Amino acid sequence: MNTFPIADSTLVDIVLFFAENAEQVAVHDSSDEVREKLILNGYTPSQIDSAFFVFTNSVQKRNFETGIRVFTPEELSNFEPEAASLVVKLQRHGLLSYEQIEALVMRAMIFEEKMFSLTEVKMMIAMMLSQDASAALPSGFFIPMDDNCIH
Repeated sequence: MNTFPIADSTLVDIVLFFAENAEQVAVHDSSDEVREKLILNGYTPSQIDSAFFVFTNSVQKRNFETGIRVFTPEELSNFEPEAASLVVKLQRHGLLSYEQIEALVMRAMIFEEKMFSLTEVKMMIAMMLSQDASAALPSGFFIPMDDNCIH
């Protein structure tokens, strides 16, 4: 069962928005203005809340490791260029650890003949981020299920 209403590419898009705009938001915008911008871009309040929880959990654990993960040609052959670029961008913002990147690369390498698209990589990253964030939930934390969940 997913703890968050979203664990899809939307989660990664919003988390990346928070990461890329964190400094500007801290200086210029209020949280209401950020929320309004995201709503105007088509995201729902529950998507924004879920992504914000994942982002703040990731920020608390940020470990800005020096260096960037360099992909070998064999590893790159499993990712569309935009997908590999996203992984590097998320690492640069401190949102993916080396361990998470290695797990992602290992999953992709299992499928030798498959090239993972940006959407597929976002889905894998969303699952990683939401699982990582759900481990940080305090015991007894309640998130209401939506109508699509199996009870």
